[in-house]
Amino acid sequence: MANFSYDDIIGISKEAFDVKFRNFDPSRYVSSDAVDLAKIERLLDLADGVLSGQTLYLERYACESCGKILAFSDFVRTSLQDAGHPKSFVVHTLLGSKYIDNKHRPVRCGNCDTVSVKPLNYMGNKYKCCNDIPI
Repeated sequence: MANFSYDDIIGISKEAFDVKFRNFDPSRYVSSDAVDLAKIERLLDLADGVLSGQTLYLERYACESCGKILAFSDFVRTSLQDAGHPKSFVVHTLLGSKYIDNKHRPVRCGNCDTVSVKPLNYMGNKYKCCNDIPI
């Protein structure tokens, strides 16, 4: 199993982070509501309410098999199940001090286990991925 360490992540400056994503269009994304944030807290073994106040988005996408609109909790589940990220690594990535610019990823549906045909973009307060080309 790969060694995932938050210490090994090289972040970018807040200014570079803000510039890269200045054209973010929230209408193309699903924002995590309180129910989705609670799912993420359960997935990561966090206390209730730890993620309140976080803004987490996943590119709007309907599962090809069951039609579910995927949410950030599906992205987190995929990071644990498919990428093998430890829960502590995911928590630190979401809540840590580094600004992280990452690549888009396929996401697994939490209802039926189908993986998205295309990689999806996502955004958190300090963790983002958005293609430069409009979708």
